[in-house]
Amino acid sequence: MEETKEALNSMIINSDNPAAALDDAIGAIKKVLDDSAPLKKMSRTQRRLAQKPWITSDLYKLIKTKNKLYRALVHCKFDDKQEYKRYKK
Repeated sequence: MEETKEALNSMIINSDNPAAALDDAIGAIKKVLDDSAPLKKMSRTQRRLAQKPWITSDLYKLIKTKNKLYRALVHCKFDDKQEYKRYKK
């Protein structure tokens, strides 16, 4: 790491055009980063969860289960209120 830092500093300082040398150095660093650790696009759900760090993956699974059960209950038609009460327990 230190060797790389010194090499970049000497490349920029010894250059006739330091601004261009700096741009070249930044470009080289970006290329190495893209090759070794490319950026991955996050899905809409991942972005939403990243904004709420208190929702863990376990809580997210529980929320999904709760929503599925609720949708099943809403779409289920009960003819008898007693049957609904039994289902509710």
